[in-house]
Amino acid sequence: MAVKGRQWSELERLTAEYFMQLREDADETPSYRRIGAGTGMTHSRVMDILRKKNGTPTLLEFVTLCHFFGKDAADVLRELEHETDDDRKEGDDHHDHDDGSDERDDGA
Repeated sequence: MAVKGRQWSELERLTAEYFMQLREDADETPSYRRIGAGTGMTHSRVMDILRKKNGTPTLLEFVTLCHFFGKDAADVLRELEHETDDDRKEGDDHHDHDDGSDERDDGA
């Protein structure tokens, strides 16, 4: 019986989209095989990450892809975390009140 894999987090989805955008924005779009050869990953693993399929990217894969695209991994992670923080704030259903209390908006 097949076991369902771990769900991709918002940060992992943004990571995949970030690398896909870097690939598309490159002067000469690198093939999955070229990215694989430059990172030590198989081309199918590169495809899986960029298409958000199967297993989520490991820390090593993240850092290696950052290096391949000439990006600093710490800067990229900070940027992506900031995006997830912004997304969370936009979707937050809490409202702060003038009296300092925090009341949940239940839509009523």
